[in-house]
Amino acid sequence: MKRRITIILITLIMFQLNEMVQKLSAQVPAQDSLALVALYDSTDGANWTDNTRWLTASVSTWFGVTVSGGRVTDVSLSSNNLNGHIPQDP
Repeated sequence: MKRRITIILITLIMFQLNEMVQKLSAQVPAQDSLALVALYDSTDGANWTDNTRWLTASVSTWFGVTVSGGRVTDVSLSSNNLNGHIPQDP
């Protein structure tokens, strides 16, 4: 029974993550949104001064992000309490 619950929870988590990536990438290429999510994760985004709409809405509505022509064209997060490192391209 415990194993079955674990499998169900893992499946639900995977479904939710997939759904989140689909929402985030609906407006911009997945590569753009995933790079921004990596930036958020590696710079303690949960504790930024302003992380309005990050990870919860369309990328174009995220604080400090500019989207033009379906691509992220600018990220401006100065004085926003970023803590950590900017991730490198894989």
